[in-house]
Amino acid sequence: MIGGGDTWGYYIYLPSSIISGDLLTLETAARRRAEMVPGSMNFGANRLGIMEINMTEKDLPVIKYTSGVAIMLSPFFVLAHAIAYLFEIPPDGYHPVYWYSIYLGVCLWVLFGMIILYRFLIRRFPTWAVWVSIIVLGVGTNLYFFLVYTSPMSHPLLFSLYCFLLEASERYIRNQRTRTAGIIGLICGMITLIRPTEIIAVSIPLILIIYSISSYIRSGWKWQHLLIATLSFCIPIIPQLIYWKMASGEWLYYSYGGEGFDFLNPHIFSGLFGFMNGWFIYTPIYLLAIPGFVPLYIHFRKYFWPVLIFIILHVYIIYSWHNWYYINSFGSRPMVEALPLLAIPWTAFITKCQTNISRSIVIGVSVLCILLNIFQTWQVSQAILLSEEGSFDYYVSIFGKRELNEKRLIAADTQTYPPDFNTLDSIGVIGERRAEFPDSTGTVQQTNEGTMFRISNQTAPRIDLQLDPSIIQPGDYLRITCRAKSEGWNNDRWNMATQTISIWQNQDWLLWVWNRINNKLGNPTWNLWGGEPGVWGEAWYAIQIPKNYKSDADIKVWIENRTGPAILISSFQVELWREK
Repeated sequence: MIGGGDTWGYYIYLPSSIISGDLLTLETAARRRAEMVPGSMNFGANRLGIMEINMTEKDLPVIKYTSGVAIMLSPFFVLAHAIAYLFEIPPDGYHPVYWYSIYLGVCLWVLFGMIILYRFLIRRFPTWAVWVSIIVLGVGTNLYFFLVYTSPMSHPLLFSLYCFLLEASERYIRNQRTRTAGIIGLICGMITLIRPTEIIAVSIPLILIIYSISSYIRSGWKWQHLLIATLSFCIPIIPQLIYWKMASGEWLYYSYGGEGFDFLNPHIFSGLFGFMNGWFIYTPIYLLAIPGFVPLYIHFRKYFWPVLIFIILHVYIIYSWHNWYYINSFGSRPMVEALPLLAIPWTAFITKCQTNISRSIVIGVSVLCILLNIFQTWQVSQAILLSEEGSFDYYVSIFGKRELNEKRLIAADTQTYPPDFNTLDSIGVIGERRAEFPDSTGTVQQTNEGTMFRISNQTAPRIDLQLDPSIIQPGDYLRITCRAKSEGWNNDRWNMATQTISIWQNQDWLLWVWNRINNKLGNPTWNLWGGEPGVWGEAWYAIQIPKNYKSDADIKVWIENRTGPAILISSFQVELWREK
């Protein structure tokens, strides 16, 4: 949280408004972040060096994220502030006591939500099924990841709010009280404030009310309740509108800059079943929610339509986002807030397991999925699994593994597991670059270790190789290798030096694969995040030529280093391998 990202963007409302009072300039937040994590600053983004803000036409910073998470966690921030004064801790909003309190706050909100969801489910399903459902929710889904490792994100709080919304909607159907209508509006307003696209939450109480229309015909439609709910909906949103107005001059301000949706090209299948954070790949236990819609329709039809319609809208919207695989997570994080809704068909399904054998199978599968979820969450923490860059080859290579090796790391970077070269014949080197004479650009330099390429953003940021396509056949393997050394630390996975191959054919890309260099150097544990600087090593990977390759293609191979510390390259070559 202290080094940026979504959690920093959500949190920074609190110290900037309550302590330093410079929410409109964020000068204190920027200064403290530069002091604590200087490597997280990027002054190419804006004058404050913070990626989590955008600058308005008034040259004022606007926090990208809305303030809902900060509002829900404000009591725990105030508690930490009081503790800081009592125990003579710097009351600046950045001491670890504040982080601990915020993490505790998220856990308590989720615990409260789980209790409410339990009360909702227990009125409809057998006790054993509800307990299995609640346990699976807590430790068998990626809700567990967001509690253990990235608590101050929006998703666990939204999870709790949807639990509250289900209970409040059900209660309103029973009592039709003005206060309950106001609570529903308040919950929906807070959900919308946290993630504006979640305004679809209003569909849940509306569809339930429409389904129960007969009771309204008997009792009389209470339009005042709709008015109260609407006014309550606006209450949590008003502070955000005021903030936008003061910072940008507009009541409604799109704070995400160039990021947006492509509703004509959603990635629904990839978002659900792809290895790049696919929901069912990393939370397989919730596949049981799909057949659960059948008993839900038969026995609890009142909830069939609101759950189904919400899930369809939710899935369509979240996978229309430009970054549909949602980085910085384990599995598809926007599906966390849908868990309370999906828990209904999931519990309905396992309730239909009425024999001892079927119950044992369900419980056994649940236990296995829980163990898998906990283990894979641990893999994420140990830099073994990075699900946002997942692929079938990478997933299979690290499944059940407690450590990475060189080939698994290559699979993580390239999405392709390297072949066994013992089964191939070496045809020879078909492309090579060696530094021979120093030049005026500084790309080639004389060092005490010999003449080297020095690749950095201060000099030429890349060196290229052009390959002869006529000597390459479909099904061949190309092994791209460089011997290199980094001059400084670079554990920024997204800004490491890379070696890339591209094949351009028929006016389109036939293949484009790249491999990181820095994490292959001085990295005896082969972790994802990088190795020690000043250590020579060999970075290599292999690609197979596609079957539809033609000998008139354009093949380029290059090393690139545009943002990180300089790297020295002593050799760079491409070898051709062919099946025996």
